[in-house]
Amino acid sequence: MSRLSGRKIDVLRMLVAKSPDTVVGGLHSALAGVFDPTLMEVRALISDEMKDRRLRDIVFAPVLHMFDDPAKIRNHLVFPRSVLILLWKALKDDEPDRVAKMRQFMEVAGFERRADPLNDLLSCVERGLRSLKSEAYIAASAKLNGSGRKLEKIFCDCLSIAPLARDASMRLVDWVERPNDERAASIRVIYKDATALSADNGPLLFEMLSAGLKEPWMILRLISLVMDRPTQRYLADSELSTFPNRIMESIDLSLVELGRFSYKGTPEDAIVAANTIKLLAKTIAELEAGIELDRASGWGARVQKQKQALAQAVESQIGKTEILIATALPYHTVRGAHYSRKVPRMTTPPKAKDIENVRTLLAFMDAILPIASAAGFATARKEVAESASDHLDRYAEDGFALIRENEVEDFELAITHLTYAAEFLEIVRDSVSADLVRRRIVAATDNARRDNAKYG
Repeated sequence: MSRLSGRKIDVLRMLVAKSPDTVVGGLHSALAGVFDPTLMEVRALISDEMKDRRLRDIVFAPVLHMFDDPAKIRNHLVFPRSVLILLWKALKDDEPDRVAKMRQFMEVAGFERRADPLNDLLSCVERGLRSLKSEAYIAASAKLNGSGRKLEKIFCDCLSIAPLARDASMRLVDWVERPNDERAASIRVIYKDATALSADNGPLLFEMLSAGLKEPWMILRLISLVMDRPTQRYLADSELSTFPNRIMESIDLSLVELGRFSYKGTPEDAIVAANTIKLLAKTIAELEAGIELDRASGWGARVQKQKQALAQAVESQIGKTEILIATALPYHTVRGAHYSRKVPRMTTPPKAKDIENVRTLLAFMDAILPIASAAGFATARKEVAESASDHLDRYAEDGFALIRENEVEDFELAITHLTYAAEFLEIVRDSVSADLVRRRIVAATDNARRDNAKYG
């Protein structure tokens, strides 16, 4: 049986220790069902590393989601990811017995019993970092204070209120999704306890809680609970004004991104743009629900402009719907000795790009339907959809009339045009209307086959 040498195991252990969590997790999954004797040694090593990182993440849970790349993220408080690795190493080196006991305790204790020992470990980290107790703490301090940002004190302040943040994080979902008077009172107590330690801790507590939210803008709900739906002036003058300002800045950036969407893209691009609109609508609604806004000035006026910009961005896109349909399925004028009339031009195949343009824009129209009323463009969307469906109805009727009167040069080509009309009609109106056109296509095709069989 082949086994890895001790030296190779040490090298592998060093490489795994330096690998990102995603890499270690991928290796752990890949080796889960491997029973080769040599690879089982590797699997055991990676499994131990995974357990170690899980414990690390639980210990540092109150600040875990704040570790990122400060150079890339400027709109909220983050600490260098490498600091987490250094601090975990420092803690294990300085307090090996405590960490070992915590590892064993995790297997038998529930959250309530775990909380105090976990918080004690973070207190050890705070003391070690403030006193620069070891080389690892010195290295972590250098990372925190690198690039002129001086984050060491702020990080230590976060550790000082970590017990409060850990407690709050366990109730965060209820506070955000099911707020009531009792839960509002709970978060006010935690906020009061944090600010009792230092007046600067209020914003820090919300930074820590915001980092753990699925949607960071939901922090507004917590702020609103603490301050009992404040007026915009009161909140703007408080230490928590950063959060609404940050959210409004993110709305502006998303509106710019939305402006880059074009029907010349793909249906997938349309879905992305529609999801951006849904997020914008929810975020704006959160601002209006959580803060008593004055529509005539300050934040209220800014939010109103953002709502208008969102509606205008949508309307400018969907307003092109009928033009694009007419380009993909055009009419032309047929002239006789004593008449002229406009009929569907079914003499050439539809251009693929024109069809794709319509599909992209209709995918966008379909995806924004659930949010249209809340976002303020339901009437505009309804008018565009009705106009487009009327156009498609006329196109289908005129096309079937040409087939019925044997005025099409290429029957299959005419059917192709009508098939696209049915596809578009399903989105702008409903599947019933589209299925009616499709049944008429089947009937027309059957009639054509019978005629060919009878007359040749």
